[in-house]
Amino acid sequence: SNNNNNNDDDNKTKTVITNDNGVMLEALRSSGLYFSVHPNDGVYINRDKFCKHNYLYFLVKGKTNEGLFKKPYLLKQQNTIIISHAFGGSIRVNPKNENIVDSEGDKDILSRWEALPNDNSTILQFRNVKSGAFLRISDNNVSCCDAKSDPNTKFKVHVVQSPNIVKLESVSFENEYISVRQKGLMVGNGGPHCQMTLFRKD
Repeated sequence: SNNNNNNDDDNKTKTVITNDNGVMLEALRSSGLYFSVHPNDGVYINRDKFCKHNYLYFLVKGKTNEGLFKKPYLLKQQNTIIISHAFGGSIRVNPKNENIVDSEGDKDILSRWEALPNDNSTILQFRNVKSGAFLRISDNNVSCCDAKSDPNTKFKVHVVQSPNIVKLESVSFENEYISVRQKGLMVGNGGPHCQMTLFRKD
């Protein structure tokens, strides 16, 4: 923090650069107070330095992700995609632990997956662009692992609405699907919470 007595500094912030997650803004005169944005609560001041809602992006005109991942992924060939769910976010690897997968993604690099279809596009594997790990269902949990050869990384594609609204069922575990509910990412039984929409980068 800055102890300069100039009153103009009272409302200023300093930028705390982090990593691929974005930046945090901390008050200059009040160390430990962070600018935070919550999807339900809006903008507020947070004392928890490690809260995920503190991470922000500076978007430069012409350099945003806004135009990316709007086209439907057609399941036909390898492509970079996002796996979008009904709550407005997408599936990503967790920024603090790349073996953990959650539903808090957007279009950033943690949320991007290489979709790898089999020859007739009925089975997909998903390799995370950032970590290189593969999405899988194992031990009644959605996670990541490094081995492409792991059979738990293969998903049977059920097209709900053509071309890109699908349900992803584990090949290894029948009736176990990737699912997102209000409390987050989990394994589902094929109900409406298992519906995912796949968008490609280009």
